[in-house]
Amino acid sequence: MDRRSALVLSRGFEHRLLKIWRRYQFQSEAVLVAVSGGVDSVALLVALEQWSRLLKLKLKIAHVHHGNLRGKQGQFRDSAQASVGNLASHFGLDFVTNQREKNLGARASESELRDFRWSLLNRWRLAWQEELGQPVVVATAHTQDDLLETRLLRLIRGTGIEGLMGMSFRDPRCVRPLLFSSKREVVAYAKAKGISWIEDPSNQNLEPTRNWLRREWLPQLEKKCPGGERNLAQSFERILKAIETGPEVGLGVPRKHLDRAGLRTKDNVQQRQAVASYFRAIGLKNYSEAHVEELLKRLKSNRREFSFEMLGRMFMVTLKTIVASPI
Repeated sequence: MDRRSALVLSRGFEHRLLKIWRRYQFQSEAVLVAVSGGVDSVALLVALEQWSRLLKLKLKIAHVHHGNLRGKQGQFRDSAQASVGNLASHFGLDFVTNQREKNLGARASESELRDFRWSLLNRWRLAWQEELGQPVVVATAHTQDDLLETRLLRLIRGTGIEGLMGMSFRDPRCVRPLLFSSKREVVAYAKAKGISWIEDPSNQNLEPTRNWLRREWLPQLEKKCPGGERNLAQSFERILKAIETGPEVGLGVPRKHLDRAGLRTKDNVQQRQAVASYFRAIGLKNYSEAHVEELLKRLKSNRREFSFEMLGRMFMVTLKTIVASPI
């Protein structure tokens, strides 16, 4: 790739990120960027740093070391921690990480590693939030590929509709601004910027179902049906949109969304009745009048799209609807 092409590609990627950031109104000025050392998270860090002044972002880097191991995986974990520390020094950013824990060994499952990772990230988020006296969000580098893999895994495990909702661009604690991008686009951006990253050798192991989907099943699908991966991802989006906007889509799924636009045409009593009916429809039994008032209060926001947690649900609010999913 020549220099001009690389510049055009990198600027295009960065401007798409900027557009997404503004569209979803990630208003927190303090962002804890989770960086593993892999291509996705390093690319996210570089792109956010590019716009940090314009967006008035206060960035801090977080890296989770998943535990001491022998062999290539242990060497990778140590090298990744050192590499991310060097990145922080390069950009002049604060850096937080953990000691090399001994309680997560080679037998730790994917879910155990994920829980360990998120417990540390949330602990660091809250500590920095208390220090700054302002909201802090964690930024992760999940891509379209990660979202598709997550949905497929949940289907395999027998998920319901809530499971298919998967990851979103934002929730109160976390933002995922790279969901607009495929893995291929992230790698192309990284190469265009001359970014260095470290490959996790565990990604070559086909034993975890996610790795098998990523390295075997989806490539075979694409080979057999060119465009199949993209079409599958779009099908998920269409199904979820139909469920959100229609009373039924032939799947026996009742309508479980609240019409945000329609609420504006009702008086106060009717609004409270509509919200209470919605709570019952989604299976909430422990709500109170205060929860009804809290939701109506939040809906007065001028923001087009946002999310919040309440009663063990994540409420995703768009310009037209409110949809809740279990946390």
